[in-house]
Amino acid sequence: EREATGLSIDRKKCDGCGICAAVCEISLEKSQDLANGKGARRFEMPVIVIADGLITIKNPEACRRLVPDAPVCNACVDLCPSKALKFL
Repeated sequence: EREATGLSIDRKKCDGCGICAAVCEISLEKSQDLANGKGARRFEMPVIVIADGLITIKNPEACRRLVPDAPVCNACVDLCPSKALKFL
């Protein structure tokens, strides 16, 4: 699967650990609960959430990879322990 951000998600490898969501700076800014180590609330709009045990890109428009002149961020890919994520 390829999301709008260019992020490829291998759902067979994803174990739903949530590290990708926990290291996404934009997601942390948009969700106080996520920043506190919990899951994001339904009304919050983080980039990444874990839903039904798998990574889901909830708000791709907020990802730094789509924001012109934003610093490139690879934290979700670099820190995924199961190597379920990669950028194409």
